[in-house]
Amino acid sequence: MESQNLFSKLWERKFFQYLATFLGASWVVIQLVDWITKRYGIDDVWVERTGLFILLLTPTVISLIYNHGNDRDIKWTTGQKRFYLSNFFIALLLPFFIQNAKANTSSLKEIKVENEFGDTISRSIHDVSEIKRLGLFYNDKNKADQSENWVDEAVGLLLNYDLEQDMRISLFGTSLLHDIDNYSYTKEDELPLSVKLKIAKNNFLDFILDSHFTVDKENILSKIQIIDVKSGKAVTELEMKGKDIYELTDNLSSAIRQNLYGQDTEMSTFVDLPASNLISRNPAVIKILSEIPDAERNKIDENVEKVYQDILETTKLDPQCALCFQILSGYEIAKGLEYKKSINKAVELSQNTTERIQLDLKLTSYLVENDIPKAKKLCEMWMKLYPQDELPYKKLMNLAMLTGDMNQATSVGENAIKNGVKGKIYVDLAEIYAKIQNYSKADSLLNIFEKNYPLLAQESPVSAKVLNSLGEYKKAQDRIEEVLILNPNNAELEIVLADSQFGQGNSTEAVNTLKTALSHAKSINDSLSVQEKLVSTYIASGQINKAFETERDYKNNFLTIYPKINYIQKLYGFCQYFDFIANEKIRNDYINSSVDLAPAHAALFTDVNEFLITTLDKNGESFHKNLDHFIDLQTKTQGEIGRGIVLGYDYYLSGNYEESLKYFEQYVDKSGIPLYGLGSIASILMQNINDREKQKEYFELIEKYVPYNLNHNLFYAQYLIQNNENSKAKEVLKRSIELGKNADENASFITEIRELYEKL
Repeated sequence: MESQNLFSKLWERKFFQYLATFLGASWVVIQLVDWITKRYGIDDVWVERTGLFILLLTPTVISLIYNHGNDRDIKWTTGQKRFYLSNFFIALLLPFFIQNAKANTSSLKEIKVENEFGDTISRSIHDVSEIKRLGLFYNDKNKADQSENWVDEAVGLLLNYDLEQDMRISLFGTSLLHDIDNYSYTKEDELPLSVKLKIAKNNFLDFILDSHFTVDKENILSKIQIIDVKSGKAVTELEMKGKDIYELTDNLSSAIRQNLYGQDTEMSTFVDLPASNLISRNPAVIKILSEIPDAERNKIDENVEKVYQDILETTKLDPQCALCFQILSGYEIAKGLEYKKSINKAVELSQNTTERIQLDLKLTSYLVENDIPKAKKLCEMWMKLYPQDELPYKKLMNLAMLTGDMNQATSVGENAIKNGVKGKIYVDLAEIYAKIQNYSKADSLLNIFEKNYPLLAQESPVSAKVLNSLGEYKKAQDRIEEVLILNPNNAELEIVLADSQFGQGNSTEAVNTLKTALSHAKSINDSLSVQEKLVSTYIASGQINKAFETERDYKNNFLTIYPKINYIQKLYGFCQYFDFIANEKIRNDYINSSVDLAPAHAALFTDVNEFLITTLDKNGESFHKNLDHFIDLQTKTQGEIGRGIVLGYDYYLSGNYEESLKYFEQYVDKSGIPLYGLGSIASILMQNINDREKQKEYFELIEKYVPYNLNHNLFYAQYLIQNNENSKAKEVLKRSIELGKNADENASFITEIRELYEKL
């Protein structure tokens, strides 16, 4: 009875109606505050404060509804007034006290990491979710006052090294934005804020720094805005000055930290060095270094020599500049000179710089020395110390694949995503999963990439590339054609389209697409990419003479922008192409030209060619005689996988096909399904191995992944004939003849395919 009376009272006083109205209004207010914070870049803590205020105010609301919810004029008692007033002020003030307590609670966490020497390091680092992503833009082209232009670049360079320990920094020189035309703007002009914001969003940045510098007789003056990328609004506007670039950089970095993190302190136990200690104390050195990007981008021979001389000058102006010696080593490599001394000097001098710079230089040194274990250990430490950095994840993924540790490669990629690395990492990881035949995982990652990063997916061919690697050529073609609608006349995209067409057996369409792409090339580098793809497409379809002619054009283009020594790597690749078709004349031409191109490296190239020649000429005695030398050579270039290849070939050339197959199988298992790995296995399987199940397994892989590779098709047809599947063999050979209809008459495997087809 009492419960009925209570319910009647509540109903009479419209308690439920008013309470529902209050809850509904509260929900609307919270949603509105949430929208405002996101729209205008306001701290989202206001959503929590609003919710807490409403929750704390609820007792007053319930009391008001119960005592005053009917239409009668009931006076408030003194106790009610005091309760309502005190409850309101508590509800209003307590959220701020709770937030202050939260703000004062450090989000630093203590970690222990092991360095490459096995020593344990303790460090306090900030949670990765708290790390900001900041973009710095500078105009490095066509500025009216070039004296101010170098200051703009120099301060950006110094800020990058100063802030990269605390946040993720992206540095954008306008002339280095190769894809700037995708943003409907030219490289010749000052970028408007709208373009900067679009670039920032595509690079997943939280803030950008918009700055303008002027120089007077006494100071460098700077007007800066820190702009929230989400809202497009400035969260801070400052005018700062410094007597030189160092003082200005220190003032700017202090202001940026204070505004982005709420305090002028380091986020962790990293040492904050003054700007003068970051690179060089000599402004003349900073000026030279800030002007390098333009020259490095336009690597014609005279510019390489000029920049090389400039960098030599910086090492004289400041013999303690670690970065100077690091850059010098790169140009020594380009010129074919001894470079290890400069690398070691850079590592030695880096002890006086930031830890982040030290890690970068050490990694370079280990990679140069081919000390893969230390390089991997350093990357593992780097990822834990600087979880905001993408570089160590990508380097470690590549090193893991190089040494055949695909499990580590996938684990590193998954951790990168977990730690907030965004964008293309999903596609990189999908490619690895595709190589180890985990297609469902690869497809899942691609779907996440296209769903979460639609703008990037629209402008990028990477998902179509992965689809090609999965053997989904038709799906890849559909995907890349969609991208081409939004980005027409794009040579990079058209190369991927040609791969998709060739994968479906449309070699003529693929060649025509590549010829069109050549006319759409916007730079020499674009032309080189198209020509290199044309060479491989011509070879795969048996058009050897056209492949050779295209390669000659490629070489002429290549040598207009790159030093001759760099062509050695390309020669190695083309030698493999032409050795593959047993064209001794062309192969010898490449071997002889290597001496003219790079005399200092002729010995190395001779070693590489000796490996190729003894392998492909099936000279088992010569190969075994040089086995240790070849193992050392290939291990340096390909790690344990390279060692496995050499041993596999050694057994193959000696006629021990069973042992040879073990090594090649291991190679394929670790590296995914490289075409030449499958080709080697196919060749072995057609020898004295009668393992029908294994033959079936690998030839099914060949049929799935390289159905339009003429050489592999020849092996596949022979396998089918051995198994009395003549009708299917005839289909494979007919497909191959159609694919090679434009092939040269002297292409040996085309002749064999035609002869075998006629016999059937």
